[in-house]
Amino acid sequence: MTNQRITSSMVKAEFKTLADLLGKKVGSHKGNLRLSRNFVYGGYVVQEIVDHNGSIEYPFGIERRDTKTMYYALHFAIRVIDYRFKNG
Repeated sequence: MTNQRITSSMVKAEFKTLADLLGKKVGSHKGNLRLSRNFVYGGYVVQEIVDHNGSIEYPFGIERRDTKTMYYALHFAIRVIDYRFKNG
């Protein structure tokens, strides 16, 4: 990848791709994944809705990542999963 500007739209697109590869839906219902962005605490974190009351877990850890770091983390995860699918 070149030294391009990473946008929130790019992060959201990578997140959607990762959710699809994991067989998960993006949303706010039980079993869905969501990408939480918090301007107060800074950065993004992946959350999974675990029950009908909206309780959440952090399947990839609670550390929030800035836009660029989250994009590259998601991109890396996608490449690992893709490699695994292609190479058994």
